Amino acid sequence: MLWNFWLINVGSFISVFIFSLLSTSAIIYLVACIYAAKQITFKKMMSVMPTVWKRFMVPFLWSFALFIVVAVGLQIGVVAIMRQFSVGPALRIAVAVILLILYVVGFVHITMICQLASVISVLEDLYGRKAMVKSKELIKGTMGLWVWCLLGVLVDSVLVQALFGSLVFLDVVPIEVT
Repeated sequence: MLWNFWLINVGSFISVFIFSLLSTSAIIYLVACIYAAKQITFKKMMSVMPTVWKRFMVPFLWSFALFIVVAVGLQIGVVAIMRQFSVGPALRIAVAVILLILYVVGFVHITMICQLASVISVLEDLYGRKAMVKSKELIKGTMGLWVWCLLGVLVDSVLVQALFGSLVFLDVVPIEVT
C-alpha cells in the first residue's frame, strides 16, 4: 500500500514537471513574440518548442544539482555533528529543526533564481550559469515579494499533498462503495 503511494507520487511529480516545463516555456515564448510584435501561429509555436524547451531545461538542471549538493551537504553535516558530539535527543531535534529551516530557505531562494533564469534563458541569449547569475541580480530588489509568493505556493502544495495522502492512501475518511 505504501509503495503505491510513493509510485503515484513519483509519477505525478514527473508528469507535473514535464507539463509545467512545456507550458511555461510556451507561455514565455508567446509573451516574447507579443512584445516583439511577431506574428505567431500554433504551428510555429510547436516548431519552436524543442529549442525553447532545451534552453528552459538548462537552468532547471543547474538548480536540481544545487538542491542535491545542499541536501547531501546538510545530511553529511548532521551525521558528522551527531557522531562527533554526544548530544541528547532535545538538542538533536533542535539541530534538525534549524537545518530544516535553513534547507527550506535555500530551497525557496534557489527556486526563485531558477524561475527567473528560465525566463531569461528563453528571452535572451543567456542560459545556464550566466542566466542564473543575471536572475540573482534582478531578484535583489524584490526578494521579499518573491519569498512570499513562493512560500504561498509551497504551503499550498504541502497542504494538497497532505490532504491527498491522508484521504486517498491513509483512509482517514473511509469511503463506502455501494
